[in-house]
Amino acid sequence: MKLSELHNGESAVIVKVSGHGGFRKRIMEMGFVRGRKVTSVIDAPLNDPIKYTIMGYDVLLRRSEAKLIEVLPEEEANAMLSAEEKMQRHRTSSPAPTATPAVCRATTNATRPHSVTS
Repeated sequence: MKLSELHNGESAVIVKVSGHGGFRKRIMEMGFVRGRKVTSVIDAPLNDPIKYTIMGYDVLLRRSEAKLIEVLPEEEANAMLSAEEKMQRHRTSSPAPTATPAVCRATTNATRPHSVTS
């Protein structure tokens, strides 16, 4: 879903910032980065700009700019995050398999001392 699709009062978590060049750099410097929570505060009377709250401050974005930012509704993002945390905990709690080094016959023959016959 795009940031521009949020309704007033809805919150979401940023998944991806599209665009390039100066716009992308500027928007990321303002805090629109992956994993950050953003709330839609109010639409202007003519639908442009839209007021958002991010990191404790208000930002106005054009609808065309907000369309370049992909978000997940906060509930979905929390569910996804908790599932990832469970997977991470499972990976760290299970012991890692121990690998035994494979011995190659060619290398063992190469390291044996050669007998010299006269």
